[in-house]
Amino acid sequence: MTLRPHTFRASSNVLLVGLDAAFHQALERRLVENEVRIVVENDVDTAPAHGPDVDVAVVDVRTEGGLDLVRGLRRFRPELPVVSIGAADDVETTVDLLDRGVEDHLDAPADPDVASWRVLTAAAGGVGLRALGTQDLRFDEGTRTVHYQGRSSALTPGEYDLVSTLARKPGQVFRRADVVARLWGDDSENGERAVDALVSRTRRRLERDLGVEGGMIRTVRGVGYQFERRRTSRDDGEGADA
Repeated sequence: MTLRPHTFRASSNVLLVGLDAAFHQALERRLVENEVRIVVENDVDTAPAHGPDVDVAVVDVRTEGGLDLVRGLRRFRPELPVVSIGAADDVETTVDLLDRGVEDHLDAPADPDVASWRVLTAAAGGVGLRALGTQDLRFDEGTRTVHYQGRSSALTPGEYDLVSTLARKPGQVFRRADVVARLWGDDSENGERAVDALVSRTRRRLERDLGVEGGMIRTVRGVGYQFERRRTSRDDGEGADA
């Protein structure tokens, strides 16, 4: 059965770690039907090595070391969506995971159809309010609103697509041509000047509404743009615990 959020892009890479064998098989089959590439890793010690190459990680925190793996992924690659799976009666762990910014959490035993939809939605960046671990930003796709430290900014479709595209890969430099392709498609008549105009307009709106200088979008002269990578309140909290 093909279940696909409207914003989902095929060829996402999903890391599965420590899942129950029967559930793993059922979930993998549903994800593959939706053109997802699966990366399997049952060793939580080596799983972080896959972090840079995947778009979503699904981790069963009941596996020994699973909870520490989620915490490590949130710390060292905060922009990676993590879907955790845990015991239904372990409320304390569930709250801890959500507080650390996991994309979504499922109680075991999870339904494979529900789980596949949640994973596909995470890959599409479309889970309700999502914390991108660079600026304590939260994105509400339904209303195209960006929330930051108690303030909100309602964006136009183009502004929202621009910010959410850049923010999903903080620090990565996007060429103007890449931004055109991602926002409007390879056949678009919009050119690089349209990107510059959109960036300028988005910066002004974010500066005005959120009070952040430069709108968090940095110009890389002669190349394109990147979203600033900064520490978050979650980073600061983890540092205090260390």
